[in-house]
Order: sequence, then structure tokens, then C-alpha cells
Amino acid sequence: MSTEPKPPAAEGGAKAGKKRPLPQTVDEKIGEALRLKLEGNEAFKAGDLPAAKKAYLQIPLYLNGLVTSDSPMRSFFSTIGADANYASADAGSEDCTRRVKELRTDAAGNLSLVFGRMGRWEKALKYADEALGLAPGSSKFLFRRAAALGELGRPDEALACLEEAERIEPGSKAVARALREMRGRAREGEREKRKKEKELFKGAF
Repeated sequence: MSTEPKPPAAEGGAKAGKKRPLPQTVDEKIGEALRLKLEGNEAFKAGDLPAAKKAYLQIPLYLNGLVTSDSPMRSFFSTIGADANYASADAGSEDCTRRVKELRTDAAGNLSLVFGRMGRWEKALKYADEALGLAPGSSKFLFRRAAALGELGRPDEALACLEEAERIEPGSKAVARALREMRGRAREGEREKRKKEKELFKGAF
């Protein structure tokens, strides 16, 4: 059974009796996604990680299905003369495409941060990868990917991410500090590896 969150059906709780109208137009859907992003940001600042996670996870629910100008489906719907978004002729505009991409990117990047704070490093890595897929070359998301890889016991991969982040943002003190730490971990890991290999082949010759 899917555990993905669903858009809220009622405002003020189920007992309120009033159904919250779901966004219909492209602008309404983008507006709701933005509201959720701000809600997640406030929850994160307050230290409420579960609430932040819930808000960020709901953002794609309002953006999925919007056929923006960079979507492969855009040309298909244009060919058959269909309104892919059922609501707005601006859905395929460059401005709409930019806003949707920014919201998707922020949601993924923020989820990587939240899951990292929760110690759920596999999820943190998943969303860091998703954010980098939307914003290749982002030093911020490379840093978060490196943090997840380091915690998952993959220091060599983490080091490669940090070195790339340093090339993109050479003046970052946070990246420089993380690089020193990760290089130390990588050296320690290499020493442990050689020690195990020595034990493994001890007395073999």
C-alpha cells in the first residue's frame, strides 16, 4: 500500500465538514505547491522535521501532470490539438516551466536535507540525486549528496562529490572543511582495507 501523502481533502480537519477545493488551474496548482514549500520551510526552522517532510512530499502532487515547455509530452499534446493542462494556455510558457522546475528542485533538495537531519541517509541520497538531476552542477546538492554518501560508508564517492563542489565553489569554507574530514575518512578506510587484506592473506605463502 502506498504511503505517499495525498492532497488535503478538508480544511481544518475531517470534522470541519467543508471540503477544501482542490486547485484546478495551472496557477492554482503552482500556488499550492509554493504554499507547501513555505509551510515546510517554517516547520523546518521550528525543528518540526516530520511536518517539514510532509509538506515537501506533497509538492510534486500538485506539479505532476503539468506539461511544461521542457516536457517530452508537450509536442505530443500539441500534435493532437489537446490542452495538456486543461486550464491555462500559459502552462507551456517559459515562466511556468521555470517556476515548476524550481519548485521540484527545491522540494527534492529540501527533502534531502530533512532526511539527513533524521538520519535516514538512503532517502537523503535519493533526493540529493533527484535534485542534482534537476540542477546539475549545484554545489549545495553535491554537498548534501556527499554527506549522505559519507554516512553510508562510501567515502571515496563522497570525496569525488566534494571535489566537484570545490571546483564549482572554490571559496566555500564548508566544502573545504568537509573535504579535509572526508579525505581523513578515505585514508582511514584505505588503511583498514590494507589491514584486512594482510590478515586475509596471512600465512598463504
